[in-house]
Amino acid sequence: MRNLKQLLYMNLCVNSSFSLYMPNFLKELRELTYLCLPRKIQKKVKMELANLVKLETLENFPTEHGNVRDLQGMTRLMTLSIYIGGKGCSMETLLYLHL
Repeated sequence: MRNLKQLLYMNLCVNSSFSLYMPNFLKELRELTYLCLPRKIQKKVKMELANLVKLETLENFPTEHGNVRDLQGMTRLMTLSIYIGGKGCSMETLLYLHL
């Protein structure tokens, strides 16, 4: 995946009844403008998305696997869908971020 650093569009959304393993490679794809994540991700996965500041669309962002504070630097976001789950995230947390 490291050879994809110039990639602009990535759709990882799949219809699966199984949770998928996601290696932490997304932080390297700094040119992405569109990212759609899988709806079900294995519990141990932690995503680092703070480097994706060029994103215009982020779909299926799971608060259980990513840090909502990473969204603050994504000033170009026009479309955002979030799955709120896990510990440490609530609607109050999202409101605090002024998204």
